[in-house]
Amino acid sequence: MINWPIKLIKDFKKPEEKARAIYAWIAMNVAYDTKGMTNTKSVSYSYRTEEEKRQKEKKMEEDMALQTMKKKKAVCQGYSTLFKILCEKVSLECEVISGTSKTTPQDIGKAPGRMDHAWNAIKIDGKWKLVDATWGAGYLDQSTGKFKKIYSGFYFFTDPEKFALKHYPQETKWLFSKKQLMILPATLCFIEIISKAEWS
Repeated sequence: MINWPIKLIKDFKKPEEKARAIYAWIAMNVAYDTKGMTNTKSVSYSYRTEEEKRQKEKKMEEDMALQTMKKKKAVCQGYSTLFKILCEKVSLECEVISGTSKTTPQDIGKAPGRMDHAWNAIKIDGKWKLVDATWGAGYLDQSTGKFKKIYSGFYFFTDPEKFALKHYPQETKWLFSKKQLMILPATLCFIEIISKAEWS
């Protein structure tokens, strides 16, 4: 089952076109799991070698991606893991990035702290690009607590400076914003960059 979306993008030749097709498919077919947002579970496992650890982590990623496809619903970890797995199926190098998000005015002045979001970095022609299929699928209405499914291409290969305004990675090597790197470890600033134009 994990392979069938790949059939939809087999005609695309360029890496960027393949990545965009995967992003669009996920954003348009997977809804945000508002119940799962407060029901996260930690997973523990043991291993004896680094290779065994790698294999177990890979199996967990594939299971999560498959679950996301079956349910057509996930939190950010499911979105980003599915994006990574599908990219790897078409030989695109991709990583899941954990970090801190900023989505409401209450986040003003919030220092990077608890990891509450996940997104992707994908390497195209030797350069890393930023992708957030979760936010490309829509947004959470803070007044109702319901997910509004509205597709946006804004979070595909977003300019690093704009991306950094609402995404702060746990590992700063994924922070491609020169401005944010200059002010480390200052608190994140807040700016509302989601406009009607960006949803078009």
